[in-house]
This record gives sequence, structure tokens and C-alpha cells, in this order.
Amino acid sequence: LDWPHLLQVLTSDLDRLSGKAYVAVLELVGQWPLSAEGRGEIPLSGTGHVPVVVADPGWAALAEDVAVALSCPGALVWVRGPRGSGKSCWLRSVLPGLLYGHVVMDLRSETEVLADDQPCLPEPGADPAQRPVLVLDNMPPADLLALMNQPSGLASGLVSAWPGSILLLGPAPDDAGTATRELASRLGRAVDLVDMPLPGNDQRLAILVA
Repeated sequence: LDWPHLLQVLTSDLDRLSGKAYVAVLELVGQWPLSAEGRGEIPLSGTGHVPVVVADPGWAALAEDVAVALSCPGALVWVRGPRGSGKSCWLRSVLPGLLYGHVVMDLRSETEVLADDQPCLPEPGADPAQRPVLVLDNMPPADLLALMNQPSGLASGLVSAWPGSILLLGPAPDDAGTATRELASRLGRAVDLVDMPLPGNDQRLAILVA
């Protein structure tokens, strides 16, 4: 028995429920539509993550500022904050608004990157619409430099040749200044440092709901 049929029976055909306040509200519905399962339709599958609702003004302002900064193909933005501050959750709300799209990579897992059948680098001379943002989550400058210094790794060639903007997210150790300056010199890009604001109570609730 599909839910619309069940609700219609409960609200229209059971005398002992008549007069109840919640039934009176349900009776206002003239016709209950069938669910996707009842119509034989295939429900849409999720993409693996439910977007997080940005309920914190600080998070919303940060998302706008970062999206604007990343619209420049030569930008290198590092969103830094302590572990557990919500950087990865905030990222899920930002990605859909990036102007030129995005590519999320885990450079620590080279086998996963190499197994992807999609080309990593846009073709030379591609217009800005084909220059997505390279997103490296949980990747502070010191960790990225360590990967780029591996002789046989792909991080150095991939990141150095990336034609679009780059977004890093990760914690900031006490000695982050040295690594940040070295990364800027290595890539020829100025590092735009952005501090992740701690989420308020409303934002924590939105994360739990998502």
C-alpha cells in the first residue's frame, strides 16, 4: 500500500479519526499524489554528500570572499583553521558556486588520481571556462610541499602546471609561515591566507542535520 493511499484512507474513510485537528488539516488535500516508487519511477540517487546549509553569517561571508578570489586563474587561497572547525563541511557549500567549476583531488593517493579516466589538466590554450579550481582538502602548504618534493611523485608537475586557481584547506601549525613563503616562491603565486571562523550553534545544527 503506497503512502498516498494510506493517508487518504486515514483521513477520509475512518470515522473514529474524524474531528481530530491533524486530520482536519490533512483533509484539505484533495488528491494525494503517488510517490516516485508508486509511479514506477527511479528515485534520483544522491551524489554522496548532502549540501550543508550555511546558517552562520561568517561562513556565508567567507564563501563569497573565497569564490571571488578564486575567479582569478592565478589565485592560490589557503583556508586555514584548527581541526574540527568545519572546513570540509564549509567546502561542500562553496563548491557549487565556483565560477569555472572545480576538481577535487587527494594527492596523497596517486593511484586514485591516476585511475580517474578524466583528464587532470585542461588542454593548453583552453578558455577560462575550462580552467576549474584545483581543490586540495586537508592539505596545508607544508604537506603540499612535502608531496611536491618527492622525486617520483606527480604532485610537483601537476600543481606547478595547473592553469587555474588553487584552493587549499588545512590546519595551520606554528611554523606555517616558512612553508607558505616557500610554496609561493615555488609556484610563483601569492598565497591568500583566510582564517576559518568557528561555527556558531546554528551552523553546528545545520551540519548535524546534513
